[in-house]
Amino acid sequence: MDFEIANPNPAGTIESLRSLGYSLEAAVADLIDNSIAAEAQQVDVVFNWDGQDSWVAVVDDGRGMSETELVSAMTIAGRGPGAHRSAQDLGRFGMGLKTASFSQARQLLVTSAHAGSGRATRVWDLDLVRRTGEWRLLLGAEATDQALLDKLWTGRGTVVLWRHLHRFDIAGVKTDDVPTQKHFYDEIRRVETHLGMVFERFLDGRKRLRISVNGNPVPPWDPFLGNRRWVQQFPVEEIPVGGHTMRGRLRPSAPTAPHRRRGATGRRTGWLAGAGRLLRVPAGPAHPGR
Repeated sequence: MDFEIANPNPAGTIESLRSLGYSLEAAVADLIDNSIAAEAQQVDVVFNWDGQDSWVAVVDDGRGMSETELVSAMTIAGRGPGAHRSAQDLGRFGMGLKTASFSQARQLLVTSAHAGSGRATRVWDLDLVRRTGEWRLLLGAEATDQALLDKLWTGRGTVVLWRHLHRFDIAGVKTDDVPTQKHFYDEIRRVETHLGMVFERFLDGRKRLRISVNGNPVPPWDPFLGNRRWVQQFPVEEIPVGGHTMRGRLRPSAPTAPHRRRGATGRRTGWLAGAGRLLRVPAGPAHPGR
């Protein structure tokens, strides 16, 4: 049978990955998932306001990656759903690092070292990919970016750095732009709250994970209020999620919860615990009167 090779267009692929609907807090949480899979005990999230040159970094003290592992991690779908993963690894399609990062920034820089191997750095520059029409994974960073990576590097683990943030690297945005700066700091507070919720079991568990945002420890908080005697617990349900069935308890979000007196129906959203992490999922139609 005759055939032709139909390679995906890099620029179109990038735009598709950017449009997956990540919020900033969800994107940062995806990076921390990777840190947990790497057995990190400390994760530091750093936000730096500098107008158009603002940046975000996630720094962990996990086991890090060899150069070969780093290249695989930076490759689109480098590890498919059939790849072996630890019980704590929520990844399945080899896309999380890239999709989370591309949704927030035009440049992704990662530097990492595994025990017994030297430190390696790889860079995705999405503007370069668009210009060349090729998936050019850069073997190192420019001098100013490398200096920043060196400053963030703690001697072990992994540093993920986002440069050229989509929402802030915009013409006219300056360091003294007060409204945009306020929005940037509002995002930081939202990220801190979100991380305390989705990683509550790690932050408050026996093998305690420490997360900080700009040097401030993230406190855990339980949205289910599980330690409150007066809180009614929902029964365990089988819930379809992404073609699979999960067992768990759902707590309806207030705006979409059915009204008991009216017996109204609606759609529910809820939080499921998976591998110790909370995942927000749509849960189908709500039952009247429940």
